[in-house]
Amino acid sequence: MNIFKPRALSLSLSLSLQLQLFRFFRPSPLRGALSPMTTPLLTLSLVACAIAAPCWFFRLSHGRRARVFHLVVLPLLSIGALATMTLEQLPYLIVMHLVQFSGMAVCLHRFFSHRAFKSSRWFTFVLGVWGSLAIQGGPMFWAAHHREHHRACDRPGEDLHTPHPELTLKSFWRSHLGWFHEDGAWSRERYRLVPDLARRPELWLLDPAVVGATLWFGLAYLALGWQGVLLAGLSTMTSNHASALVNSVCHVAGERRLKMPRALSSCMAGNVWWTLPLQLGENWHRNHHRYGYSATTKLEPHQLDPMFWLIRAMEALGLIWDVRIARGPGRSSTRAS
Repeated sequence: MNIFKPRALSLSLSLSLQLQLFRFFRPSPLRGALSPMTTPLLTLSLVACAIAAPCWFFRLSHGRRARVFHLVVLPLLSIGALATMTLEQLPYLIVMHLVQFSGMAVCLHRFFSHRAFKSSRWFTFVLGVWGSLAIQGGPMFWAAHHREHHRACDRPGEDLHTPHPELTLKSFWRSHLGWFHEDGAWSRERYRLVPDLARRPELWLLDPAVVGATLWFGLAYLALGWQGVLLAGLSTMTSNHASALVNSVCHVAGERRLKMPRALSSCMAGNVWWTLPLQLGENWHRNHHRYGYSATTKLEPHQLDPMFWLIRAMEALGLIWDVRIARGPGRSSTRAS
């Protein structure tokens, strides 16, 4: 039920880009230095590229699109952002990073994947849109992969994200972001694991990754112009890699004192304290694998979980309820009113 057609979206983006190119060249200071024929030819060549690039991009398989996006598009946008941004724009970048990272951590991870709290149908869609802005796939894609990861944690051949059993640079990269670049990762066979989400037609609207990308870069352009597009690329780069550390670093490093039940004996997840500034609570990964249903990863006083503070704020506003919390080994979870 793919309502949004990627090619139609790419065509509309190309048309809007063409209009911006015409606007860009009209007031250009180089206009007087160019011959009367040069500006139209240059504009036409850029327009042709604007049409051809999306058409070529969407002829690729899903895995190759992800590879081009992660290894070509985002690095180029990030370089452009770093080369042109000013110190005054740094707060914008930080806010954009936090919006995308929290969309992954709170919405896609703790809500859609684990149902750690409840919400109304309209706010569920809002959470879905928020999560899609992380540009890591829609709620169903993300939740299906994550539920599979918890069912077969670090089992070779079953867990797509595991860096084990033989830890090499190749297996580490595959667990980090490389699995996105495999065509098999985009199969909808895993959607059998998310029947609760698949029943909601509005979530199918968010399923194509291009929808989240269009919303994110479109909002960035409306807010900050072309500089916003560059900053959006850089924040996507930083937030994607920060969240990917959960699958890579947090499964090869960290303390593992918390005992796992027999069903999770293969899980090599660890609590990595030194990635807290990047992962904002997602770094207490062993706690999470032991109590996946919990809205917080905190089990000990020193374990800070800023993403849970955001969940508490939404609860205080009445947007969510029945927040499930793990109290630690030997104690049952409770539901906040």
